[in-house]
Amino acid sequence: MIFMILLSSSSNSISSMLRIYHYHSCDFNIRDNWGLPPDGMVYPAKFDAIKAAVNTIEHATDVDDSTFSKMARAGIIYVPTIDHNRYYVAHKDEYGYDSSVVAGLNKYIDRNFETLKKAMKAGVKIAMGSDAVFTGFGENTYELGWFVKAGMTAAEALKTATINGAEMLGMEKDLGVIAAGYLADIVAVEGDPLKDINVVIHNVKWVMKGGKVVIDKTKTGHPRSSSARATHSGALFMPCRKSRSNWAA
Repeated sequence: MIFMILLSSSSNSISSMLRIYHYHSCDFNIRDNWGLPPDGMVYPAKFDAIKAAVNTIEHATDVDDSTFSKMARAGIIYVPTIDHNRYYVAHKDEYGYDSSVVAGLNKYIDRNFETLKKAMKAGVKIAMGSDAVFTGFGENTYELGWFVKAGMTAAEALKTATINGAEMLGMEKDLGVIAAGYLADIVAVEGDPLKDINVVIHNVKWVMKGGKVVIDKTKTGHPRSSSARATHSGALFMPCRKSRSNWAA
């Protein structure tokens, strides 16, 4: 069974990344000068970022219930980035981390995970982010496993990496869904991602970027034409001539 999933990233989204501005007691005149809502990369005790009208907050831990309630009411998106510390633990030898560093990382993972559960309980909108570095790229979607472990359904976890990601970038009309007129950044996975999020993490078999097939692990002897059709959940995948997707039910 092959499912198609729209990615919330695109070569055309680089400029939109300017919408994301890390907050370190920064000068929020950027909003007035560029007309862009910043985000807040915050750690404990930095929740004045909410008052600064940020649109997202990343990495935050130990957030109290009151703060999460304010975030939910304001529509501020929370990007937990839990898995990057799991990555550091798994690659401790690569980074030269000793047992004391690993113990600290594991404690931070626990705090981060508990903070995610509190955010979900408060109704805060979640988006997937990895905070990946170096060899961490390629393991980005491991973050989705933490979301499901925290109580999300697989469908809810997928939404954090598609619809919510597009909203966070201010690109709801370009990314986040599979529909005519949207950028055709799509992956196909083997298995049912609505039943098991791990097929998204480990079983990507086909990738389309900007309407062009860039990875195809489904070939069984004969190269598959980029104009070949595939089906998913009652929808028909039509060949893309341009960088926009063209789907028909």
